[in-house]
Parts: sequence; C-alpha cells; structure tokens
Amino acid sequence: MGVLADLAASGRVGPDTYSMLCEVAGRVVRSHSFPPPASYTSWTDEAVADLLADLFSTKGMSVLTQWVASATDDASLKRLVYKSIKNHLIDQAKATEVGKLRRRLDTLLSADDRFEATNVAGGHAWTLKGSVGTWQGDLGDLVAAAARVSRVHIASLPPSGPTPRAAKEVLLRVAHAVLAEADGAVRDQDLARVVQYRVAYLHPIREVSLEEVVPGGDLDPYEAVDGRLEAREIVEALPPDDAQLLVLLLNEATTEDICAQLSCGPGEARARIAGLREKVEYLLRDKTLDEEQSRELGRLSGEDGI
Repeated sequence: MGVLADLAASGRVGPDTYSMLCEVAGRVVRSHSFPPPASYTSWTDEAVADLLADLFSTKGMSVLTQWVASATDDASLKRLVYKSIKNHLIDQAKATEVGKLRRRLDTLLSADDRFEATNVAGGHAWTLKGSVGTWQGDLGDLVAAAARVSRVHIASLPPSGPTPRAAKEVLLRVAHAVLAEADGAVRDQDLARVVQYRVAYLHPIREVSLEEVVPGGDLDPYEAVDGRLEAREIVEALPPDDAQLLVLLLNEATTEDICAQLSCGPGEARARIAGLREKVEYLLRDKTLDEEQSRELGRLSGEDGI
C-alpha cells in the first residue's frame, strides 16, 4: 500500500507517512537557506522532527485531510507536503524579519522627537506628535503611502547593532510617510510590516527559483519569462513575494488573480506593483535594455488592468 492510500485509510501519521514527511522536510531544508530551530545549530534529524511538530501545531492535523483531498498519487502527495513545509518556513522567516525590523524601528523612532510612542488595544504603537486617536483603516492605504516614498534603496542592514546613517534616513522617511497617512497611532508590528513591504529588497529571506513562484503546474516558468527583462536573474534576486508578483505581471495575470495570489485588495496590489517596478529598475540600473525589454518594464507600472 502506498503512503497516500495508507494516509487516506487511517487519517493519521503512521510510520510510512512519517518517514516520507522526514524525507521531504530534509529535501526542503537542504535546498534552501532556512535556519534551523533556535535550539539547534544545524538541520539534524531532531531539528527536522521539531519542524514537523511545529508545522502540525500551527496548521493543525486538518492539513492531512487537505493533502489527501488534493493528491492523486504518492508523487503529488510529496509535492504538496514539500510546498506546505516550504511555505511554513517562509512564514516563520517573515515573522522573524518583521520582528527584527520592529525592534530596529522602535530604537530609531524613540530617538526622533517627531514620533511618539503610545499604547493601543493591540499593544505598543507609534504616532506622529500632534496626531490623536488610533488608526483603524485599510492596511493597503498605508502600503500605498509607503510606496510613494522614493529613493529607498539600501545596500544592506546589519543583523544587529546600530543602523547605518543612510539606512536610518530611509527607514525614518518611510515610517513618517506611513504615520502621516494614518493620522493616528499604528501598532508597531503593523508599522514594521508596511515598512518591510517598501524596503523588502533589503531583507531577502532566501533566494527563490522560478519554479517555486509560478502559479499552476502546467506553465514552464523559464519559457514564460526567459529573455524578458533578464527575468530569470531578477526573479531569483527578489524576495519570494516580489518574485511571485513579477512572474504574475509578466504572464499578464488579471487583477483578480494578482489579488488572490497576494491575499490583498486592489489598492495594496497597485502599491506593491509600484514598489516592485522601482526595485526592478534598480536591479537593471547597469544594464542596457532593448526595445522589447523596455516595453516589458513599462508594463510593470500596473496601469493595464490594476
């Protein structure tokens, strides 16, 4: 009996299923640069076991039912498991990066008298001096305000310690624009998320390949974008969310498809497209584009259908 048949019949993780999960999890962590759990220095068998335990703790055992419902054979089951584990690790990495940026912003804003710390129902928050009340609007509006801030490229940020002067100036400008748009107190975690959207290129979680970001299983990702904007190199230099957005745009995805893939509304999609265009232009700053590539770059403005 295959693993899928066994899982479908029993509805639980038996020895064969667990062996398959460990095998797939091992392939995920060997193929990417995800760090091991905090109590480990490398991806040992025990670290992989902890990863699987955390996956089921976070997603619930209902993920087994989802796998069985979507898989058609053992090979497709492994692909689903691979994707679930990879996405779980991406979510963990994103949460860690947002947390680091939140703490960095707390330090920077505390030293700038234009900003004021306060508390709201959701916890610690930031506002501009003179603003009253608590922001309760659409996060997409704040993302759009951040997208309107220009010249936000930073070569790198140290993992800890003081923020370099140029990076400090950029982060403060973006935070000020976001809080001005909010005209009220914004939770520090939400502020960090919005700022990270604008400067996400500074914090790539890992390199990403086209096969991992192209939606659907029938499209050959390299055939779809190869030779367009030197897309292969650019996609693999971008963080996962931006890479996915770029491939969607190059493949003429509809507004509904983009919003569904990004889990956002049209306003936030427009803002993120604008930010992506600027990042792509930055990556292409030393390259000479032909006429066709220039037209492709123009499409990233999102003016057609977004």
